[in-house]
Amino acid sequence: MKKLILSLLVLLGFLFNANAQSLELYHEGELFEMGETVNVVDYPIAIELVAEMSVKNVSNETLTLYCRKIELDVMPGTSNTFCWGICFAPSVYLSPLTIVLSPGQTTNEFSGHYMPGGIEGMTKMCYSFFPQSNPGDSTYFYVDFLATQSVGIDEPKTDKVFVSNPYPNPANSQVTFDYSFPSGYHNATINIHNLLGAKVKEVNIFGNNGKAVVDVNDLNDGIYFYSVNLDNEILETKRLVVSR
Repeated sequence: MKKLILSLLVLLGFLFNANAQSLELYHEGELFEMGETVNVVDYPIAIELVAEMSVKNVSNETLTLYCRKIELDVMPGTSNTFCWGICFAPSVYLSPLTIVLSPGQTTNEFSGHYMPGGIEGMTKMCYSFFPQSNPGDSTYFYVDFLATQSVGIDEPKTDKVFVSNPYPNPANSQVTFDYSFPSGYHNATINIHNLLGAKVKEVNIFGNNGKAVVDVNDLNDGIYFYSVNLDNEILETKRLVVSR
């Protein structure tokens, strides 16, 4: 819990600059929206699970870039690291080396690595890239590393799951999610946590498809994290802003 709290507080510095324009992310050759999640799934006996991301300088200046890893929720007994030009030890959170990108240039030198060590469960990470000259101009994405014995079994169910981004976001009095779930599930909820990791609201979702409307009048202005859970499995965790 302490690690989650510290990670969320560190992440707060990035979230206030969610409209950064200097960098773009590309995953598997496609433009990847900042703040979205990459899902990597393999068996617990796998040596490592790897997430790759390309970073493009879309500014008109040459940028010297750092990379930072943030542990949001880590399975005990596992380890993780990242590569930014070279690969670093698990104890490194901010890259000691930088990568220089000219305007329009893309680097493929990033990869995040998760070693489950035979342990089943999910580890949630965040990776951020930012210029040396302006650390606040950050671009970030999440990775859900899932080590499970059910590789290939739950994939058809996951393919049938859809949850929209919340709207409006920032929210004033209420926020809406469009959703579509497969038949056969037992329960679905939207959980909202504050920056300290405490759950401040839980809303049940009923039916296989429709709109889930969440009242946020009882929440103070600020940044929160919401997670969508289907049969006690976290589908995604993203940011929600309440502003009046």
